[in-house]
Amino acid sequence: MVLKARKEHAELFEKGAYAPLKVSGELRDHLIAFSRNHGTFWALPIAPRFLTGLVKEGEYPIGHQVWADTTINLPEGAPSLWKDAITQQGVKGQGPLLAGEVMRHFPVSMLTGKEDT
Repeated sequence: MVLKARKEHAELFEKGAYAPLKVSGELRDHLIAFSRNHGTFWALPIAPRFLTGLVKEGEYPIGHQVWADTTINLPEGAPSLWKDAITQQGVKGQGPLLAGEVMRHFPVSMLTGKEDT
């Protein structure tokens, strides 16, 4: 699914502006996130890191029970409606996104969206 999104929005991934995103909350050091945007299209890859001690062996770093108050701060002009290219789930957000909401079904995310018009 991620490769399909990359193919559909090739210019976004080839020419899009890159910006690291600020992650806030108790587990901020356990997430890495950045944005790419080109024209009106956006992508937000989000991935966990340093998982030893965060979850037990055999558990996945998903949902609010793991991520608690951890948020991903969106850049100015970012869309308010997103679709996860991996899970096909919709995500709404103006301002910070809750990490537990973004990764409630799968431990990584590739959100894609188009600027609000």
